[in-house]
Amino acid sequence: MQNLVSLDLHISSAGIHPDELLAQLSAMLRLENLYLHYFPPVAPDTQVNNGNITPSWKTRLLLPKLSIFKFAGHSEWLEGFVDGIDSGAISSLGVQFYNEPPTEASNLGQFIARSEVLHPTSIDFYFYRNTVSFSAPTPDTLSHTIYFEPPDRGFEMQMAMTASVCRALTSTFSSIRELHIEYDEAESELSDWQGGIDPALWHALLSPFRGVQRLVLRFVPQRSAALWLNASISQELQSDLLPELVVIAFECLNVHEIPDATMDVFKPFLAERERVGRPVYVEFQEAL
Repeated sequence: MQNLVSLDLHISSAGIHPDELLAQLSAMLRLENLYLHYFPPVAPDTQVNNGNITPSWKTRLLLPKLSIFKFAGHSEWLEGFVDGIDSGAISSLGVQFYNEPPTEASNLGQFIARSEVLHPTSIDFYFYRNTVSFSAPTPDTLSHTIYFEPPDRGFEMQMAMTASVCRALTSTFSSIRELHIEYDEAESELSDWQGGIDPALWHALLSPFRGVQRLVLRFVPQRSAALWLNASISQELQSDLLPELVVIAFECLNVHEIPDATMDVFKPFLAERERVGRPVYVEFQEAL
C-alpha cells in the first residue's frame, strides 16, 4: 500500500468517518491520483459542526505527490475530509455534489487556496436543464472542475446552489480574469432566461468574480443578459457587479443576424459604467 500511486474508492457505509480514511492514507505518501465516491447520507451519530463533519486530527495529513483529486457524494463528508489533508501539488480537482453545497466558510475553498499549482485565470459556466456546472482550465491544460447535480427543483434552486459555491471559493476566484457563460438552448428552458430569474440571483452568482475583465456569453439571449446587467445598477441591488469588466463578448451562430437595435437594451448599464469612468464595450463574434 505504501507504493500505491492511484486509488479509486467507493464508500457505501454511512458509518465511515473521514478520520478512518485519513488513517489509511497516512502511509500512502506516493499517492498521485485519488478518486472518492461517497454515496450514503451522513450517519446520525457523526460529529457535526456547523453542518460539516469535523475531523479529530490535530495536524493535517500531507500527501506531497497528490495532484489529481476527484470526489462524488455528500458535501458534509467532503468538507470534513479536505480539512484533514494537504497537498500543494493539486493541479486537477473534480467535485460532484449530491446535496447542498458547502457554506461560505468552506473547507473546500481553503483546501484549493493551499494548492501551489491550482490558480485558474478563467471560469466556464454551463447551464443545462437539470445541471449547472463550471470548470476552470489551468495553463497546463488540466482542470479544476466542480460539477453539480442538484435535485430537480427548478432553475432558481440550481442558481442559488451554484452561487453558494462561488461565495465559498471567493479567495480562489479573485484571480479570475475571464468568465464564460454558456447556455444550451436545446436543453434549457428559454423562459428561465427571459425575465423569469430574479436578478439578485445573478448578482449572487457573479459577485465573487471582482477581477473579471472579459465576460463571454455563448448562446445567451442578449435581452436576458441585459436584464441582469441593467438590474445590477438599480437602487434595489446597489451593487458593484464585475467592477473590472472591460468587454462583454456575445458568441452566436451568425453575427449578421443580430438586429441593429440589440445594443439599445444595454444602454442603462453601459451609460452608468461610462459615467463612473469604467467603460464597458460590447462585441459580437461567431461561435466556433
